[in-house]
Amino acid sequence: MKMRSVLLLTTTLCLCVILGLSACVQRWTKPGGTQHEFDAMKSACAARSYSRFPPMVRQVQLTTGYTTQITTQCTGSGNSVNCYTTGGQYTPPEMMTIDDNQGARNQDTRSCFFENGWEPAKD
Repeated sequence: MKMRSVLLLTTTLCLCVILGLSACVQRWTKPGGTQHEFDAMKSACAARSYSRFPPMVRQVQLTTGYTTQITTQCTGSGNSVNCYTTGGQYTPPEMMTIDDNQGARNQDTRSCFFENGWEPAKD
């Protein structure tokens, strides 16, 4: 059950990252629109989306922490025995920071562009 939850979470996070990146690289066009107008609209839309959907950041644990197995090995020669112990090192859990409002912000920014006459460019 735990592995399934981690897999679902990982898949969801990957999808969010892909959608977020695709919103960043999408080109927009507007009949008669200039680069200056686009830059101004992009700033205005981003400001609007951040005011409506401020960052809601949280830490997500991807893996559990663990301690490596402790082993002791001994070698002997005659009356002397030398032993050494290895292991016992702690590896902390892997964490990831996510913003629960990122998707809503991306969608709101996209809506803002449409509301102001901009359309995704057809490449």
